[in-house]
Amino acid sequence: MKISKSLIYLFVTVLTFSLSSCSNDSDDDSMEEATELIIGEWLFASQNDYRCGTDEVVTDRPASDNEYDQTLVFNSDMTYLRYRDGELVDFEDQMGTWENIGDGFYRLNYTVEGEPDSYSLEVEFIGNNTMNFGIDDPCVEISTKGNIYTYSVYNRQ
Repeated sequence: MKISKSLIYLFVTVLTFSLSSCSNDSDDDSMEEATELIIGEWLFASQNDYRCGTDEVVTDRPASDNEYDQTLVFNSDMTYLRYRDGELVDFEDQMGTWENIGDGFYRLNYTVEGEPDSYSLEVEFIGNNTMNFGIDDPCVEISTKGNIYTYSVYNRQ
């Protein structure tokens, strides 16, 4: 009887350990897919202000209104760079590393005056060629426009 209780205890322990160590492969696959989607060169298309809680565009600032082209590059080695008219933007927060932190959120890590800093933002992909960048930005009260939030739209190069 003592041997059978030990075997049962061992079996339950092994079963419990094996079940708790399993990962959800579908979560890993979707995170890997999102990571792969962001890799590449993205040309700024527009920056849009929306009324909070709606899809109503308050202000649309297309790239054609700028005097320059802006490109974000997300490399497979987990680095990012921002270019203006093909020239690297030489500000510390415009280059660094990136990471997919899950659920559509990415973290950009950089250094400002020798101190590490970062910010997280939500990214939404429309197909493989359009990226809405910063869609979780908080609502800001603008007296003439009401409460708005802003995000940028980029197209894959």
